[in-house]
Amino acid sequence: MADSTEGRWASAIVGTLMLATGVVQFIGGFYERHDARALRARGVVADATVVNTDAEARVQQVGGVVSAQRVQRVTFEFEDLQGVPRMPTMSFLATDYTVGETVRLVYDPGAPEHVDVLRSCDGWFTCDRGPVLSMVVGSLACLFAAALVIAEHSPPRAARLRRWRIRSKELSSTPDRS
Repeated sequence: MADSTEGRWASAIVGTLMLATGVVQFIGGFYERHDARALRARGVVADATVVNTDAEARVQQVGGVVSAQRVQRVTFEFEDLQGVPRMPTMSFLATDYTVGETVRLVYDPGAPEHVDVLRSCDGWFTCDRGPVLSMVVGSLACLFAAALVIAEHSPPRAARLRRWRIRSKELSSTPDRS
């Protein structure tokens, strides 16, 4: 009986953690997408010049898997509506900005340090890839948590566990014939 209770507690804990992770991922992606769209809607478009780029490789090891990502920190220079020069720095994965390149930015006139690079979009997924992927991962985590809870507490599984316990008790109560 203790094994079954421990298994139920373990599945309840894993299911709860998966559900919490899924909800946080989904909400984070939703707000990130909402924030980017709101900036595009109320922001001011400006032409900026790339004034500095620094590329570095980030190596991560998770378990036995090693992965490397090329991260490029880019500093842009542009003038806001009042003619004040601004120099925001952003980090990008796998981009190739060069010094002197002109890029179109959108910035919040109320907070000019809040900047995003305008990209040509082939569709909704191209522009909002990060937030959409976060929302998909969150949804999948919630579905996995629900499947785990349903599988653990479904009547057929409970009946199989009862039959298994009865058989194991019968086998343990039979005398040894050695």
